[in-house]
Amino acid sequence: MMVTRRYVFLLLLTGMFCLLTLFPTSTYIEASKTHQQIPESQKLYINPEYHFQLAYPAHWTKIKGIYEERYGANDGFFQFTAAGTGLTKIDGISKQLMLHKLQPYGSKPRSCAMMIAGQPARLILPSQDQAPFLNRQAALLVHYPKPVKIGGTSYAYLLLWADEEHIYDLAQNIRFMPQVEKGNHSKKTDGR
Repeated sequence: MMVTRRYVFLLLLTGMFCLLTLFPTSTYIEASKTHQQIPESQKLYINPEYHFQLAYPAHWTKIKGIYEERYGANDGFFQFTAAGTGLTKIDGISKQLMLHKLQPYGSKPRSCAMMIAGQPARLILPSQDQAPFLNRQAALLVHYPKPVKIGGTSYAYLLLWADEEHIYDLAQNIRFMPQVEKGNHSKKTDGR
């Protein structure tokens, strides 16, 4: 079996990335720091309802369609939801995602534990036999600092989907926002 250099590099990079602890400092950012300084090549996505923000490539735009919130272009994408209750363990949800009967991450996805924004997280990377229409979709499950109430339901995890090439950069840019009383937050934005 011939293994390409790029594949070996990605495996090494995945292993190194899984060993890193990202942003081990404060879990919450101050409200005054919500609009962090970002390079010209990026835009800042802010979602007060889901209590997070992240920087993404500036040329990506909101994708119309059946998605509630999806941004991307020909070179990648991101999309998210909230998942799990406080009783659900992160490894249990990660395993359910990886072993789903439709195999959205292929037959042999890889997973690793890490810390994102000071919170436990699991990264799921697809195997080579993932269906081509999924565009190398990977997943990142991050434990919220405090459960988030969305539509009357309380959720314990942020679930981010993105293409494998961009998920590392997106993960490094996730910040959780302080939760404010209902009616006291602004609308989500996707600009500077």
